[in-house]
Amino acid sequence: MNTPQSKEPPVAVTPDSKALAEWFIDPLNRFYRYPLCSILVRPLIRTPLTPNHVTAAHVAVALLSAWFVTRGSATDLIMAALLFELRNILDCLDGTLARAKKTSSLHGAVIDELADAAGVIALLAACGYHLYVTGTAYEAIWSTIAVFILSVLMAGNYVLQKNRFHAPLATGVNEVELKLHERYRDAKAGRGAFFPNFVLWVEKIQNAVAIPGQYGRMMANVRNGSPLDRRETGYLIRRANDPKLWALILLLSVSTGEYVVLILQLGLLMDDVSGAFQVIIVFATVAFAATTALGNLYLTKAYR
Repeated sequence: MNTPQSKEPPVAVTPDSKALAEWFIDPLNRFYRYPLCSILVRPLIRTPLTPNHVTAAHVAVALLSAWFVTRGSATDLIMAALLFELRNILDCLDGTLARAKKTSSLHGAVIDELADAAGVIALLAACGYHLYVTGTAYEAIWSTIAVFILSVLMAGNYVLQKNRFHAPLATGVNEVELKLHERYRDAKAGRGAFFPNFVLWVEKIQNAVAIPGQYGRMMANVRNGSPLDRRETGYLIRRANDPKLWALILLLSVSTGEYVVLILQLGLLMDDVSGAFQVIIVFATVAFAATTALGNLYLTKAYR
């Protein structure tokens, strides 16, 4: 990164803010999958196995899980749920292995994100097919589309809130505005190239919908090449012991696509995909609305 903004020193973080940032990681990964992967990775460090091999394996396991869903029996659905949990563990293992071997890279992170999306889409499509076979075409189509859209919104909102809350508390930088600066620079340097302009356009829409008040201020800074606005970052670090902020961080930690998948896995175990889809629609709608509204409400005080 060579933007003037990226060269600014971050706001000084504190032990309290770093401790709070740790709680942003969703509990299933923090307390179960990552500790398990820290054990599994030990015998793998000195092997030729790479993180990309593990990523490819979790895509294959996800596809196998989806295939079991299409078979449709209660036993097959249980097997699908268990296989997808194995996929979730492998998804944590590839990053753990990359850090252990010191081979983490942006390229690997992008591959992992694409692999995650492929696995979840395959499972949702298979569940939609299961509903089509066992229920009605109308229910299968509308509920699958609704769950897919809400899952995308949940994933995008989690990344936005992570950049807005976790990054300032952990590193002293508001990565929402920083990334807008970088995207804007890339779009201008690309002289109209499709991809940087498309990414900037998507992030503009997301920020305008989710954080309308702050978005206008951030875009003004981006267009003018002004320094990053540090008010939100400083406010969060100073309030790291605030019980209201702790409650908000805990809410954000469970408002992720991981819990959409968990609900779906429970539905498979109980042979009730239709019920799981209905729960996901309610959960995702409420979680998205609540985290957006409460996050904006909390940070408006930073500008007073």
